[in-house]
Amino acid sequence: MHCTDIQVLPIIDLNPNDLSCIYSTLTFISTQAKLLNIEIPCITFDQTLWLKAVDIVNTERLNVVCRLVPFHTMMSFLGSIGTVMGGSGLVGALECCYGSVRRSNSYWAGFSTDLTIKQVLMWA
Repeated sequence: MHCTDIQVLPIIDLNPNDLSCIYSTLTFISTQAKLLNIEIPCITFDQTLWLKAVDIVNTERLNVVCRLVPFHTMMSFLGSIGTVMGGSGLVGALECCYGSVRRSNSYWAGFSTDLTIKQVLMWA
Protein backbone atom coordinates (compact mmCIF):
# COMPACT_ATOMS: atom_id res chain seq x y z
CA MET A 1 0.00 0.00 0.00
CA HIS A 2 1.28 3.48 -0.93
CA CYS A 3 1.33 6.08 1.84
CA THR A 4 1.23 9.80 1.13
CA ASP A 5 3.29 12.14 3.24
CA ILE A 6 1.94 15.68 3.60
CA GLN A 7 4.13 18.38 5.12
CA VAL A 8 3.34 21.99 5.88
CA LEU A 9 5.88 24.34 4.35
CA PRO A 10 6.73 27.75 5.80
CA ILE A 11 4.69 30.80 4.82
CA ILE A 12 6.65 33.43 2.94
CA ASP A 13 6.11 36.68 4.78
CA LEU A 14 7.45 39.02 2.08
CA ASN A 15 5.98 41.43 -0.44
CA PRO A 16 5.02 39.37 -3.54
CA ASN A 17 5.81 42.36 -5.78
CA ASP A 18 9.42 42.36 -4.61
CA LEU A 19 11.66 40.51 -7.08
CA SER A 20 13.83 39.15 -4.27
CA CYS A 21 10.73 37.47 -2.80
CA ILE A 22 9.94 35.78 -6.11
CA TYR A 23 13.58 34.79 -6.61
CA SER A 24 13.91 33.31 -3.12
CA THR A 25 10.66 31.39 -3.62
CA LEU A 26 11.86 29.98 -6.93
CA THR A 27 15.21 28.91 -5.47
CA PHE A 28 13.49 27.38 -2.42
CA ILE A 29 11.18 25.35 -4.66
CA SER A 30 14.10 24.31 -6.83
CA THR A 31 16.02 23.12 -3.76
CA GLN A 32 13.00 21.22 -2.41
CA ALA A 33 12.48 19.60 -5.81
CA LYS A 34 16.06 18.33 -5.83
CA LEU A 35 15.56 16.81 -2.37
CA LEU A 36 12.47 15.01 -3.69
CA ASN A 37 14.23 13.88 -6.90
CA ILE A 38 12.01 16.04 -9.08
CA GLU A 39 14.05 17.07 -12.11
CA ILE A 40 12.07 20.15 -13.14
CA PRO A 41 9.56 21.67 -10.73
CA CYS A 42 6.45 23.29 -12.20
CA ILE A 43 4.98 26.33 -10.45
CA THR A 44 1.67 28.06 -11.23
CA PHE A 45 1.39 31.85 -10.92
CA ASP A 46 -1.26 34.45 -11.58
CA GLN A 47 -0.58 36.80 -14.47
CA THR A 48 1.25 39.63 -12.68
CA LEU A 49 3.63 37.34 -10.79
CA TRP A 50 4.04 35.02 -13.77
CA LEU A 51 5.61 37.77 -15.89
CA LYS A 52 8.13 38.56 -13.15
CA ALA A 53 8.85 34.88 -12.40
CA VAL A 54 9.49 34.03 -16.07
CA ASP A 55 11.88 36.97 -16.31
CA ILE A 56 13.77 35.77 -13.21
CA VAL A 57 13.89 32.15 -14.44
CA ASN A 58 15.30 33.27 -17.81
CA THR A 59 17.77 35.75 -16.32
CA GLU A 60 19.08 33.41 -13.61
CA ARG A 61 18.77 30.28 -15.80
CA LEU A 62 16.80 28.40 -13.15
CA ASN A 63 15.58 24.93 -14.03
CA VAL A 64 11.93 25.71 -13.24
CA VAL A 65 8.78 25.78 -15.37
CA CYS A 66 6.44 28.71 -14.67
CA ARG A 67 2.82 28.11 -15.61
CA LEU A 68 0.13 30.71 -16.01
CA VAL A 69 -3.17 30.09 -14.21
CA PRO A 70 -5.57 28.65 -16.85
CA PHE A 71 -8.07 31.49 -16.32
CA HIS A 72 -5.45 34.10 -17.25
CA THR A 73 -4.38 32.01 -20.24
CA MET A 74 -7.98 32.03 -21.48
CA MET A 75 -8.28 35.79 -20.93
CA SER A 76 -5.09 36.42 -22.93
CA PHE A 77 -6.31 34.13 -25.72
CA LEU A 78 -9.71 35.82 -25.97
CA GLY A 79 -8.08 39.25 -25.85
CA SER A 80 -5.80 38.32 -28.76
CA ILE A 81 -8.78 37.06 -30.78
CA GLY A 82 -10.55 40.35 -30.11
CA THR A 83 -7.52 42.29 -31.33
CA VAL A 84 -7.02 40.19 -34.46
CA MET A 85 -10.73 40.15 -35.32
CA GLY A 86 -11.25 43.88 -34.63
CA GLY A 87 -13.24 45.51 -37.45
CA SER A 88 -14.24 42.15 -38.93
CA GLY A 89 -17.90 42.35 -37.98
CA LEU A 90 -17.57 40.06 -34.97
CA VAL A 91 -19.03 42.71 -32.66
CA GLY A 92 -21.96 43.17 -35.07
CA ALA A 93 -22.67 39.44 -35.03
CA LEU A 94 -22.63 39.41 -31.25
CA GLU A 95 -24.91 42.47 -31.17
CA CYS A 96 -27.36 40.72 -33.46
CA CYS A 97 -27.51 37.63 -31.23
CA TYR A 98 -26.97 39.02 -27.75
CA GLY A 99 -27.57 42.80 -27.85
CA SER A 100 -25.42 45.43 -26.09
CA VAL A 101 -22.37 46.58 -28.04
CA ARG A 102 -20.51 47.53 -24.87
CA ARG A 103 -20.96 44.07 -23.41
CA SER A 104 -19.92 42.20 -26.57
CA ASN A 105 -16.78 44.38 -26.81
CA SER A 106 -15.77 43.30 -23.32
CA TYR A 107 -16.13 39.62 -24.29
CA TRP A 108 -13.35 39.79 -26.82
CA ALA A 109 -11.12 42.11 -24.82
CA GLY A 110 -10.47 39.27 -22.37
CA PHE A 111 -13.13 40.34 -19.87
CA SER A 112 -16.41 38.53 -19.15
CA THR A 113 -14.55 35.30 -19.90
CA ASP A 114 -17.24 32.98 -18.55
CA LEU A 115 -19.87 34.51 -20.85
CA THR A 116 -17.54 34.36 -23.86
CA ILE A 117 -16.89 30.65 -23.29
CA LYS A 118 -20.64 29.98 -23.09
CA GLN A 119 -21.19 31.82 -26.38
CA VAL A 120 -18.35 30.02 -28.14
CA LEU A 121 -19.74 26.67 -26.98
CA MET A 122 -23.20 27.65 -28.25
CA TRP A 123 -21.73 28.43 -31.71
CA ALA A 124 -19.86 25.14 -31.92
